[in-house]
Parts: sequence; structure tokens; C-alpha cells
Amino acid sequence: MSHHPADGLLPRASTRRSRERGAPRPVNYQPLRVTILVAAMALTGCASQTPTPEATATWPQDGPLSKAMGGILGRPDPQEMRTRSAALENEIAACMTEQGFDYIPVDYSSLFDAVDEERFVGQGTAEWAATNGYGIVLVNTQADGEPVPLHTDPNTDYAASLSKAESAAYRAALYGESKGLTEEEVESGESSYDPSTAGCSGIADEKVSGNESAFFNGPEFTVLFRAMNDIYADVKEDPRTMAADAAWADCMADEGYTDFPAPAEAADSLSSASNALFSDVGTPGDYVSPTREQLAEFREQEIALAFADFTCREQVGWQSTWNTVVFELEATFVDDHKAEIDEFVAAYHEARE
Repeated sequence: MSHHPADGLLPRASTRRSRERGAPRPVNYQPLRVTILVAAMALTGCASQTPTPEATATWPQDGPLSKAMGGILGRPDPQEMRTRSAALENEIAACMTEQGFDYIPVDYSSLFDAVDEERFVGQGTAEWAATNGYGIVLVNTQADGEPVPLHTDPNTDYAASLSKAESAAYRAALYGESKGLTEEEVESGESSYDPSTAGCSGIADEKVSGNESAFFNGPEFTVLFRAMNDIYADVKEDPRTMAADAAWADCMADEGYTDFPAPAEAADSLSSASNALFSDVGTPGDYVSPTREQLAEFREQEIALAFADFTCREQVGWQSTWNTVVFELEATFVDDHKAEIDEFVAAYHEARE
């Protein structure tokens, strides 16, 4: 399966999905419960899986930065997330019981089990795109072609049965009191997470994640994380990648696609149609799985665009140019930040002990 570039800039136990298109997601470590759910969604497509601009470029995972980080960076391991999810939910249930509420541990294992990774071998090539497009329909459907079933929370009915006051108390017990974002957080687009103020979810997070959670949410490496995120912006603005984008756009125009200045925009153009098919945008219970006819229609559109996209990438050497620039900028980054990276790696392993 291809990797998101930002996945290459995040420790294995922490990832998040960004709603912001065309910009790298900030490094902002989330509570483990959010991390697990988001990881499951990313692996199974229980949320719409239109590739983000970052995902349309296969960010090399064996570059200088990944090597310098000693294997810390990358996608979450499904088995690790599955195990931690179960432990976390059990801790939440115990805590909520102490608070006087019913809570059934949510089983997310089906989300991780829904996708066969072998179906994605070869993703990121014109050959694979000719059959699977970007993988949007593929990741949102099971092997038999039926849509991935919507995951349900067994606590929904109980929460809905509570009075308004009881519901507020329930949410406060589960997630902590909502304090809103500070002015600085609004301006920066980043927010901090303090498990000690996050109710039973935070208590469970600390028990399961321990020092690791505190480590990633601390301020010690904020500057380093932000500098890491800047690499992607620098890659996009490099004259070589800009020239590759222009050559790719000319090729796509020859194929009848004239609206896309870079590969990122091609994949992102499917966002609205994908969300309409696969996202539960109404109230709980309103979601209706797409029909086979709707899937077939979208799949035809997806494959046509993706095949043209990846064919043009291969014809103009877009990916090789991207990789060259990434490796060069990462090597420079590692040279400039060697001391901070070594300190980060050492602190990470200490937090894991």
C-alpha cells in the first residue's frame, strides 16, 4: 500500500487525518483512542478514502530521515493498534463504571480485519491504477464487492437514552470538560492534548500509553516536528518538482484533463463524489451504503482519471524527480538537525521502556 508523505513524518503510534487540502498536516499528537480509530479508518475505509494530495505522491520510506529516525517513522502497525485498542477500551469501561455510567468496550478489530493488504500490492503504478484507480472504491469495499459495513458504537443507544443533564455528565466523564481552543491554537492550526483533563479516555490513554503519550504531547520537540513538516512544503516549491508538475500537466491535457496543475489536484478532484458515496454526513442511522451501480459508475470515473494520472507520472519521470528532491532535502535536514534527531530518538526509546 502506498504511504502518505505525512506518514513518513509521524511516529508509528501516532497519526491523524487532515481535512486541509494542499498543505502538510501539522505534527499534533492525538489521544490514543483517536489515534486508534483514525488508524482503523485509514486502513479500512470506514470513512471516505479519497487520497489527499500527500497520498498521491509515494513518499519514500527509506530516505535519510527515516533512517536517521531508526524506524520510528511510518504507518501504525495494525496488530499493535488492535491490541492497544482492546486494552484502551477495557480501561475506559472500568473508569466509566467507577463514574457511575454504563460503558461497553468498543470492538474495533473488525475495522482492522476488513482490508487485505495484498489487494494493494502494486499501488502507485499505472498498471495497478488500470484495475483499481486510486484505491478509493477498493478500500471502501470488501473482497466480495459489497461496501464495508458501517461500524457502530454499542454505547450509542445508552447515551441517547440519557437526559440532557445526564448526557452532559456522561460526555464529561468520558472525554473531560470541553475548554475550547486558545487563540494561539486557532492561529497555528495546532492544539495540545492533556490526558489528565480528558476524562476516562485520558486516564485510559495514560495507563496504556504511559510515558509515550506524555512524550509525544510534550513541548520538548515541537520545533523539530514543525521543521520536519516543512520538508514537504519545500519539496513542492523546488524548481525540479515544479517542472515535473508542469510536464505532468501537459501530458494530462493531452489525455483530456486540463484542470489539474499537479497530481495532488487530480486525486483530490474526486473528493466530493467520494464523500457522497461513503461518508455518513447525516445524523446517526442515516447512512445508506452505495449500490453496486453507484460503485460501478464511480469506479469507472476513478480508474479513468487514475490511469491517466499514473501513466503521465511514469512518462515524465515525475516520481523519480520527487524522490530525488525528497532525498536531497531530507539529507540536508538530517545534517542540520542531527543533534536534535539523536536526542529525539533516544528520548523516544526511553519513553517506550
